Amino acid sequence: MEEIIIELGHDPNDPKGVQALMKKKDEDIAALRKQIKLPATLHPQTEGVAQQKKDQDVVALLMALHKRLVETENALEASLKAKQGELAPQPA
Repeated sequence: MEEIIIELGHDPNDPKGVQALMKKKDEDIAALRKQIKLPATLHPQTEGVAQQKKDQDVVALLMALHKRLVETENALEASLKAKQGELAPQPA
């Protein structure tokens, strides 16, 4: 480390210079980690919670679709009854 500090023209006894080099080193390490794109590790509990949320979303979607299906079915039945009422012979 002292060799690096001396090569860059910093005094090894200068704490600000050392801190700047340490910060640069940390930034370089972070950049390298980004470049290799290490996969994020998931905690088992996190995975379970994510699965529960996904299941809840699926159930909510199915319930909404079922409600729309029932509403459409009722509207079609009402329309059919109205159509049959129009076609029925009217007593004279």
